[in-house]
Amino acid sequence: MTEIGKALAAVLVLSSAAVWAAEELPPVEITQGHLCTSIVDKQAADPKASGYEYAAGTDRVYFWNFANVAHPPATVKHVWWRDGKKLSEIRLELKHARNRTWTFKKVYRGAWKVETVSPEGIVLAVAEFKVK
Repeated sequence: MTEIGKALAAVLVLSSAAVWAAEELPPVEITQGHLCTSIVDKQAADPKASGYEYAAGTDRVYFWNFANVAHPPATVKHVWWRDGKKLSEIRLELKHARNRTWTFKKVYRGAWKVETVSPEGIVLAVAEFKVK
């Protein structure tokens, strides 16, 4: 085999390995999801875990996510529910390999849930909370 042939064979092997490795990565991975009542410097200022109960009079609740994207850009959506009824779907564009993104809702008494959902309908993250 000539030197050029060896080089081409090496490139093909490396390219195949890179494609195979890329296919192993999930398209979007949510590594963090926090509920909070404010965002400061693109971070959840007062992060709460799923199951938290907010006091009556809480004005807004945010759902903050940290997302890794294998092949940017990508999209996800936040789906907000109250007492089992879907209130809204908000599309979020993830432009980079690492993203901080969030949405919020004005909240009032009830049992709430927010999901991060892939374009294929896969729930990537979920948080539930109550407002007294």
